[in-house]
Amino acid sequence: MRMLQMGLEEDVLSSQTIWTCASCYHCVVRCPRDIEITDVMTQLRNAALKKGYKARTGKVYNEGFMNIVRFHGRMWEPRLVVQYNLLTNPLNFVGLIPVAVKMLAKHKLRLLPDHPAGRPEIRGIFERLEGGAE
Repeated sequence: MRMLQMGLEEDVLSSQTIWTCASCYHCVVRCPRDIEITDVMTQLRNAALKKGYKARTGKVYNEGFMNIVRFHGRMWEPRLVVQYNLLTNPLNFVGLIPVAVKMLAKHKLRLLPDHPAGRPEIRGIFERLEGGAE
């Protein structure tokens, strides 16, 4: 956030930090200034992509994200957080428990996934992109 305040846009957009956000809202819950950091990170990733920057790492996160969308029809953050941490840092769960409680209190965490209309169509898109359907 400080780099953005200082006008270091290219440094921020070329940084890998914006790609490591798991969209878990941990930072939003803990931010003393009530900044919607997760939303800022999403906007920064979009801006980076428009300028030709892309993540050099993050395969576990990216594949997990896409698998969740494929199955549920949209993102379900709790599953991504669990899946990502099990594969990258299982001990991280201990620190996430108090954050999860705060997120539940602020209605930032859904315990059950939404299943939007059109879920079969979304799966069909994935199948076509992966060459599984003609």
